Amino acid sequence: MSCDQTRRTILLGLYAEVPETVRRGGQEHIAACESCRLAEAGERRLHAMLSERGGVDPADSLLDRCRRDLSAALDAEPSPRVAFSRRLASFLMGSRLSPAYGLALAAAGFFAGVVALRLVPTLGAPGAGPAPIGAAVSPGAPVSNILSLESTPDRDHVRLSYDTSQRAQIEGSAADPAIRELLVATVRDSLNAGLRLEAIEALGRHIEDDEVRRTLIDALLADDNAGARLLAIEALHGLMAADADVRQALLEAVRRDVNPGVRVRAIDLLSAARDEAMLPAMELLAREDPDTYIRMRSTDFVDAMHARARR
Repeated sequence: MSCDQTRRTILLGLYAEVPETVRRGGQEHIAACESCRLAEAGERRLHAMLSERGGVDPADSLLDRCRRDLSAALDAEPSPRVAFSRRLASFLMGSRLSPAYGLALAAAGFFAGVVALRLVPTLGAPGAGPAPIGAAVSPGAPVSNILSLESTPDRDHVRLSYDTSQRAQIEGSAADPAIRELLVATVRDSLNAGLRLEAIEALGRHIEDDEVRRTLIDALLADDNAGARLLAIEALHGLMAADADVRQALLEAVRRDVNPGVRVRAIDLLSAARDEAMLPAMELLAREDPDTYIRMRSTDFVDAMHARARR
């Protein structure tokens, strides 16, 4: 098994969610790979920390009280349809229903109908109705919402369904600029964490693109889903040695990410980077970080850099 395959099975293995053959293959790889061994140690530590914290069950009366409060609030609030009807009736009753007023209403209705007919395509006319499945992106069509995203096992071929003024679908490699643009929009704007995870994995094969790289760095620093931040780290680690922006983003993740697993994965990669410019920050982490593992890995980095300087 490769390092990427092994690390995807570590957490699932802790919860016995992988087949035995896969688990054994992962353990064989971990036994021979120091980097994966450290990653497993970090996951086991996080798992143990979470297991120590027992859940707090709410009082039995809490749910009943919440239901009663919600029911009372709903009973007191008129439905939108009723509220609108009341306002409309009040307006009409307060208006002077003269013949001229009625004529004005009729004229307004007529012109509204004409405008609607001009805006809505005629039924049966060429181009009318929903866009067919498989239709390509219309040039310049605004994308209002990503509806679904599917990808092949290698994460490079994707199918996205999305809304414009009509629903449409596009399929192909993430190397296609049109598809890559939709994937970037999904990572940046979608409220669906599952779609963001799929999009990050698909973009991970195209980190040579500047916009993709920037999008993944932003996801690492700002996505509210820890799984998305971890996937962004995995996608970016191939650029770490050559890209100072990626190293700086990993350092920021170590400093301020609230998820211990994200911090552990970031420090593991940084400790192998050997970037002299990061020495002051790593010395500070080695002295002051509250996490023992972070201090240990930072100390390893500092010691290695000082040993290199003495040679």
